[in-house]
Amino acid sequence: MSLSDHAEIRAHLTAIQAKILAFESQLAVLHAEERAVRATLVYPVDTLPTDVIIEIFQNYTGDPMVVASVCRQWWEAALSCPRLWPALPDTPPSNTQVLANLLRTRLARVGSLPLRIDMMDDDAAFDRGDTLLSGSLLSPATQSEAERICAAQLSIKRKPYPARDSRIVLPSAPHLTDVRLSNVKASQISLPWSQLTALSLSEQSLLDGLVIIQLTPNLFTLRTRLAGIHGRPPTVIDLPHLRILSTSFTAILEAIKAPALEDLSIHHFTGETASVLRNFAARSGCAIHKLRLRCPSEANPNGLRDSVNCTQILPILRDFTLSGIKATSSRWQTFFREIATRTIFPDIESWTFTDCAISIGYIADMLAERARGKEGKIKSFTYIPGEDEDPERSLATLEELRSQGLEINIGWGKLD
Repeated sequence: MSLSDHAEIRAHLTAIQAKILAFESQLAVLHAEERAVRATLVYPVDTLPTDVIIEIFQNYTGDPMVVASVCRQWWEAALSCPRLWPALPDTPPSNTQVLANLLRTRLARVGSLPLRIDMMDDDAAFDRGDTLLSGSLLSPATQSEAERICAAQLSIKRKPYPARDSRIVLPSAPHLTDVRLSNVKASQISLPWSQLTALSLSEQSLLDGLVIIQLTPNLFTLRTRLAGIHGRPPTVIDLPHLRILSTSFTAILEAIKAPALEDLSIHHFTGETASVLRNFAARSGCAIHKLRLRCPSEANPNGLRDSVNCTQILPILRDFTLSGIKATSSRWQTFFREIATRTIFPDIESWTFTDCAISIGYIADMLAERARGKEGKIKSFTYIPGEDEDPERSLATLEELRSQGLEINIGWGKLD
């Protein structure tokens, strides 16, 4: 390389370095400008007044740390809102001392409000859940707080259940009325069963669930998603105060007596449901006025007629929900024509159809016909289309029906 070439390269490097310095200077100016602009930026989350944030928190039921971690303002608002912290932590740490400190912190934040235990354990967390219920929660430092527990939710996912010398025990909780158990047997937990008024059971066999139900004679509400559908105890379980029953299968109706039952939901009804329901109603002497039926996921060509058979067993039925029915157009047409002429469902006042793939025209004709009579008018009608339907078209048609002066209220959205 000649001296002239070397000098030329050096000059070129000097020029590049000068440009870099210039760009770095400009970049520093831009960074400073960015910081200045960012400092003036007000995020929407920061514009809400604290009292509005607290009002939102009053109705929030999820993990409080999710909203408390948004920003400093929300953290301070969360600490000043006791209603945000009623549930004891559902993922407690394995260290007992850390758990005890965490419980004391939560108890301080919740003030004097009633407490909930919401603990849905996974396979690895069972030991921590056991500690939460029978260890630190009931230790001398927190024993008095157990009397404030009004609701408990527990799921044990580990199978098989680990061998233990003692069960999970909650011996003193005079205000505990609502319990939800998933994959939990009566032999695994001890609760003040007789004072419960609301019970939810899931992922148990039918017989395991019935063992628990036998311990809870004062229930007002019972919700079951029991895995097994065969077998029942030799004696019928009497639930004299039960008002609301939601069940996945009808087998439980063969095992209980509920004379005060008013609201029944069956999430898997078949052609045999009417017979089971007839025997249950005769045995219980109940006056069910609200019925919800969901057809199995597979197509059931007799689903409409099966639903009619069920409702004819209940003479004072006023509120009826039908879900998941798949039927031919001619069957739907006949079904709604019989409703319109009061051949079936003459006294129904509130209807709900969800995911039934119904022709809107059939609904329109039925509602218009029922509106003409003085008796048997439908006062409330809710239609929730299936995924393959056009919701805008359906809603427009139903809104048009309401504008005609029919005595109906149109609901729209997902059912609870």
